[in-house]
Amino acid sequence: MWTLTTPWYELVIRGSCIYFFMFLCIKIWGKKHMGQMTTFDFVLLLFISEAVQNSLIGTEMSIFGGMIVILTFLAWDTIIDKLTFRSHKLERLLDGVPKVIVTNGVPDSEMMRKEQITEQELYRAMRAGGVDELRKVKLATLETNGHLSIVEL
Repeated sequence: MWTLTTPWYELVIRGSCIYFFMFLCIKIWGKKHMGQMTTFDFVLLLFISEAVQNSLIGTEMSIFGGMIVILTFLAWDTIIDKLTFRSHKLERLLDGVPKVIVTNGVPDSEMMRKEQITEQELYRAMRAGGVDELRKVKLATLETNGHLSIVEL
């Protein structure tokens, strides 16, 4: 139960590879999806976690092996957090920048298309922000966490 059958460094390498692959996939998948996860997205996330399980630990079945992989994930997350805190360029590269969707009541249809934001999603965010008409929106922004923020005129 506590004895490793796989060298610890292999678990660290496996964990690092999967961590960065998943990070890349999430960046490509888009911030909108991360902020507005549907039931299907949640199920997909469960399937992905099951699919990478063997890639992470191989034949390792010990508790200690699982702990090494978890610690690898936490270490990379901490390192990236510290690096992005110190470097605004790296933060913009990894986290992205907010995207303006509406300015003074005028939606940017090209940006909406690029970020795959429908009118329904925009109106839903407006209602959540207490704004009932598009012309009353001073600024609507797709934040880096995937949420739409609305500023009223």
